[in-house]
Amino acid sequence: MRSACCAGGSPGDFALWAVHAGGRTILDAVEQGFGLGAEALAPSRSVLRDRGNMSSATLMFILAQMLDCKARGPGLALAFGPGMAAESFRFTIEG
Repeated sequence: MRSACCAGGSPGDFALWAVHAGGRTILDAVEQGFGLGAEALAPSRSVLRDRGNMSSATLMFILAQMLDCKARGPGLALAFGPGMAAESFRFTIEG
């Protein structure tokens, strides 16, 4: 059965991960919880480091960075809010 936490897929289905967490601790937990490699969240960590938490705009900056770096493939975007509310959506960057 596919996990509902991955928008109907499993972690291995996604080459790209755009995670807005608001902080490093949640990025670490997503990486560990999904068994991702260190590079999987590099765009998310880069945006957090360079721009901080920009609330809902953060995901757009992460996706823009992926486009700038010519990243390709299926992706999963995750956003976490107060009280551990979570939203997700699947996306694909084609080239």
